[in-house]
Amino acid sequence: SHRLVPLAALDWRMPFVKTHRNVSQILEPIASIVWSPNGGNPDDIPNEDSTKLEFDETNLFSTNRFSGLDQVEGGIRLNYGLKWGIYGQKGGSTSVFIGQTYRPRTDGTFAVGSGLEDNLSDLVARIDVAPAEYLNLKYRTRFSPDSLSPNRNEFQLNAGVPAFRVSTNYIFLDR
Repeated sequence: SHRLVPLAALDWRMPFVKTHRNVSQILEPIASIVWSPNGGNPDDIPNEDSTKLEFDETNLFSTNRFSGLDQVEGGIRLNYGLKWGIYGQKGGSTSVFIGQTYRPRTDGTFAVGSGLEDNLSDLVARIDVAPAEYLNLKYRTRFSPDSLSPNRNEFQLNAGVPAFRVSTNYIFLDR
């Protein structure tokens, strides 16, 4: 069995940087448009390595969000997001990201609850706070664009020196 999937992608970023005294801020709108043909998943290729899909901010701008090679994402899709960060000269930083994807055609490839089953995807977001060298907090979420109810929440805290570092995680996944 074989498959040929042509793909075209265009990425755009425009970082705006402002520096004042000991602090730098970066505001960066990001967008990409991806085109590949619809229906690139024939039945004669079994889906063994792409059964799970975790949609979050790390794969929002991926050309194929499936983890393996057995499934491919098809059709036109527009991905967009906004990243803002503030960085101190002595190492403290805070960054925020929010993004979403839009596809003009509904794609039945994605399972219900994946965040990608509708034309307008769930919103994905991340907040990173590192006020000191040995303390950082991370919050990641995915929420419905209609009701703004969270479908996924993840909180992570890391604290301590490299010789004695404590970490904790909390994850909430909606059924």
